[in-house]
Amino acid sequence: MFDQNGNALGAPFVVSAVYFNAAGEIIGGDQRQVSCGCGVSDFEFQTGPMSDFANAELFFGGPASESAIRISQRPAGTQPTPPPAGTPEPSAPTEPPYVELQVSSGVWEMPPPESLSPGPYFRYAVVVENPNDTVMPGQAVVHINIFDGDSLVHSEDATPLASKLEPGEAIVLMGLTSPGRATRIETDIETSLWTTGESSNFFSDIGNVHVSQQADESVVVSATLRSSNGLGGPGMRAMAVYFDAANEIIGADELVFTHCGCGVTDIEIRSMPMPNFDRAKLFWSWPLAGQ
Repeated sequence: MFDQNGNALGAPFVVSAVYFNAAGEIIGGDQRQVSCGCGVSDFEFQTGPMSDFANAELFFGGPASESAIRISQRPAGTQPTPPPAGTPEPSAPTEPPYVELQVSSGVWEMPPPESLSPGPYFRYAVVVENPNDTVMPGQAVVHINIFDGDSLVHSEDATPLASKLEPGEAIVLMGLTSPGRATRIETDIETSLWTTGESSNFFSDIGNVHVSQQADESVVVSATLRSSNGLGGPGMRAMAVYFDAANEIIGADELVFTHCGCGVTDIEIRSMPMPNFDRAKLFWSWPLAGQ
């Protein structure tokens, strides 16, 4: 169902809370996915201890736009009250213990898209997983460098939304290089502002997963996705990542689909031929702002 502006009613959207001290400095943040077909949603944030907390601001991002509406707890036109003279500088917020995000990556040659000049072209995939049970980063930057031998041929810094790295969750970053050779990929990640949190669990169950390699050496991955709130929506993404026997990423494919209003959707992803294929792993992502 859609409203008069063409937006899907009940589609998930992002609510972000940013916390400030009395000096107006950011000392923490949280994000949540909220969805309700009735058009009204109640939500709540609860942080860990913040001894120097002064105020908070809420930011809202829609499912198909990076625009945001800011709502402040301070009266419009006012600024935080400055601390009295002689007040010591607030100490840096203490981050909870955490295990750093796990990153794996791969680069492979692919047929040139019809709209582009002759290749060779190389596609890459970077899988970022949060192995923690109760904590998540408020910020994350993935540095991606692709080489042909010792020559750098592609470089970028990816900034995935922190809400996609909730406890136990994972994201897949995919891209295409410019024409030219590529033999290896190197990645590095920087994280900060770790806080406690929990998974939104938009899909409560991924079942009936079947992976098979066909006679032409292509791979077919199928599954049934079931949302935890029983709602559907457009812009869902499923990503199949393929590995060889050495556990190296040798390919990946993405499917964008509309999740059924009944809350259950069957999907199928088919790859190009992969003679070195050993196994596949399925990932999913909901349509958050900026995706």
